[in-house]
Amino acid sequence: MNSHEEAIRMRKRRQQNKINFVKTICFLVIFCVLFSVVNTIMKRKTLTSSWNMSIKIAGLANEPKNSMDVMYFGSSHMYCTINPLELFHETGITSYVYAMQNQPLWSSYYYMKEAFKHQSPKVVVLDVYPVAFYNGKDYADESVNFPTTDEIPFSKNKIDLVEASVPKKERANHYIEFLKYHSRWKELTNYDFNLNYRKETDYLKGYVLLRDTNPQAFDENVYKLTGTTQISEKNLLYLNKIVELSKEKNFKLVFMVTPYQMLEDQKKVFNEIEVYAKKNGISFVDYNPQIQKLGLDLNADYYDKGHVNYKGAAKITDDFGQFLINKFRLADKRNDKTYQNWNWDYTAYQKNIKK
Repeated sequence: MNSHEEAIRMRKRRQQNKINFVKTICFLVIFCVLFSVVNTIMKRKTLTSSWNMSIKIAGLANEPKNSMDVMYFGSSHMYCTINPLELFHETGITSYVYAMQNQPLWSSYYYMKEAFKHQSPKVVVLDVYPVAFYNGKDYADESVNFPTTDEIPFSKNKIDLVEASVPKKERANHYIEFLKYHSRWKELTNYDFNLNYRKETDYLKGYVLLRDTNPQAFDENVYKLTGTTQISEKNLLYLNKIVELSKEKNFKLVFMVTPYQMLEDQKKVFNEIEVYAKKNGISFVDYNPQIQKLGLDLNADYYDKGHVNYKGAAKITDDFGQFLINKFRLADKRNDKTYQNWNWDYTAYQKNIKK
């Protein structure tokens, strides 16, 4: 075989290699797309009822970019206490609750990083109840970890979230939800196949509307305790990370304790958090000693011992709105035509609670 024929043969081989490479890439892309769809169909979702968390979390990405002046992170204490539509109606401040049930502090940190892909809030409000609840614990239960990690799209941020939230031997099920949910095929409903929820917005802006009333009787002596308990190493690590993030992203931090029947050891952790907040120039708002000032009715404004219903949420939100105005002087957007849909959503909310 002469050199010319050898050159032709080599060229054909290179062309075939290129074709094979392109075919392989196309196959991998198609496989990844199909697997992503199947993965989304199979994983557990919450798309109905007040706790339609899949829509609430996915919905933030579908809001206009950088349209939220305030964002809230934390546990169910946060998403049941602050009502962004009530806040907008009373003050014109735009805000969103980006929180999950029993969400630990380290999860809130990565939820912040996810939220900041779409929003640049001027103020971030952090529910510090999880610091007390998980003090001394390095991980939450799987019943908390799966809902928390499931709702975040696959990315480096999700990988970091899983590594912080889940013990190493259990992480694979959180990176690829199909490994956990592959047996759900018998439970699938039309909701599972409707992937449009990823393009929807939550008209309540992350707030969970609780209607029921259950009278409470709180021990107010707990709120008067003055001792402190050391913040655990992992909680302190992520408090510091959140403070550093506030400097990097240039937002003001507010630590909040919502009004609930706390335990004595939790109160001592909150006292230590207040010391930490003062040391770092962070606003600390504890609503527990302010129940009477707020006009909260223990017989009418509570859903259970840990959460207010919509009546209680309105009272707390109105008070917090005045705090935001006085402390940060945020813009009133009620007459801004760009935010007219907030007025429509508030009207829909009013109709909803009257049903």
